[in-house]
Amino acid sequence: MTLLKRSLPTIKKRFWAKVNKHSGHFYKGTECWEWTGSLDRHGYGQFHLNGKHRIASRVVWLLVYDYLPVKACILHECDNPKCVRPTHLFPGSRKDNSIDMVAKGRYKVPGFCGSRHPRSKLNERKVLEIRRLYSTGTVTQRVLAADYGVTQHLINMIVLNRLWTHI
Repeated sequence: MTLLKRSLPTIKKRFWAKVNKHSGHFYKGTECWEWTGSLDRHGYGQFHLNGKHRIASRVVWLLVYDYLPVKACILHECDNPKCVRPTHLFPGSRKDNSIDMVAKGRYKVPGFCGSRHPRSKLNERKVLEIRRLYSTGTVTQRVLAADYGVTQHLINMIVLNRLWTHI
């Protein structure tokens, strides 16, 4: 994300005008600074910059620390998606973000996951079998898809452990 240096004071003024530093939400004795502007569908602040909506926590990181970690997320120690207080934020990978989510108990397995989902064509035994067969390197995703009556995309998501992650 690039900022035009000559407009940086204007950007900072616009940004900080949308921050409430007295939100009433605290993390480890310090108050969250909550975004009062628009929110995305997950409750994270959005800031319009260079013609695009940017996540407010990423913008504040850039404004305060003058860099954005490459391919990194900006995570919230306070678990408050509206918070933009720099001391409540830290950079991390998507994997770090997932680990943080699970460790803090924010991961919720849907009630109808796996074979309990009404439209599931597979069950846990078949998914484990697909992963085992694919790991041998003797069968392609396309062949597995045909054998199990599902799409190659579904097989790909299964072998990459992006679906059926509960097993």
